[in-house]
Amino acid sequence: MTGCTLKLKNKVMIVRNNWKVKNKQWDKFQLRLRIGRIDFLTIEIDISREFYMFTLLNFSIKNR
Repeated sequence: MTGCTLKLKNKVMIVRNNWKVKNKQWDKFQLRLRIGRIDFLTIEIDISREFYMFTLLNFSIKNR
C-alpha cells in the first residue's frame, strides 16, 4: 500500500492521494447524494477496472 502514514492516538491512518504519491487514482469518479438509508443519486465510474454504477432511489444498475 502506498501513501504516507499519520499517527493519531495510537492509530495509523494511510493517506492515499497526497502530494508524494505517484500512482494517484485519477481515473475514478464518485458522486453520492444520500440521506439516511436512501440513496437518491449515486454515480460511480472507474475507468481502469471498466466499472460503472448508477443508482436512483436505491435501485442500481452496474456492469459487475
